[in-house]
Parts: sequence; C-alpha cells; structure tokens
Amino acid sequence: DLGLQTDRTTGQLSLDSASLDAAVARDAAAVNALFSTARTGVSAVTSTLVQAFTRGSDGLLATRTASLQSLSKKIDSDMERLQARVDAYRENLVKQFTAMEGAVSKLKAAGSFLTSQDSFANRKQE
Repeated sequence: DLGLQTDRTTGQLSLDSASLDAAVARDAAAVNALFSTARTGVSAVTSTLVQAFTRGSDGLLATRTASLQSLSKKIDSDMERLQARVDAYRENLVKQFTAMEGAVSKLKAAGSFLTSQDSFANRKQE
C-alpha cells in the first residue's frame, strides 16, 4: 500500500513514489505512525531483524557461518578419505602391473628358449 517492495533474491528495498504519495494523501498520520511507532514501526521491525541476524553466538549469520564451516570441514574430511582410497587403488594397480610385467618377461624368456630349441632340433635333423 505504501509502495515499499522487497526483492526476494537480493533483499533490496525499492519505493514506488506514486503509491507512497497516494497513501500520504489518504492518511498522512497513519503513514507517519507506520514509520515512527516505537514498537511496531518500520524502524523497530528493521532493528529487530538486524539484531536477529547479527547477534553474536546465536544470530542467524553466526549460525549460518558455523554451519558452513562445519560443512567445509566435512567436505575436507571426505576429500582426504577419497584421496586415501585413490592412492591405495593406484598402489594396488602398480603392484598388479609389476607382477604382470614379471610374468610377461618370464613368458618371453620361455618362448625364446623354446624357439631356440626348435631351431636347434631342426638343424640337427638336416
């Protein structure tokens, strides 16, 4: 009715001066009371909201900050745990690869030996 609007995304207040002018023309004393009444005026409501947000240990900002810090610690812990799993998996793959390399090397040596034995046997028959 007064032309005050709050942007839900940013929290920014805007004023439609035509609506405010119309409200003042209808009842200037009521508009004045809305802004200046000690307990229920816009100033009092705004002050109450600011206090709710900024109170030291239990304010909304302090609570949200603590929550985000806790979440950050959990994410760091999860990252460390996942990195340990990746490192263990990598180490296991390196061990398997090393074992496979050893087995392939032995098979190549056996294959070379058998090939040389076959060549030797063929030369003896000639």
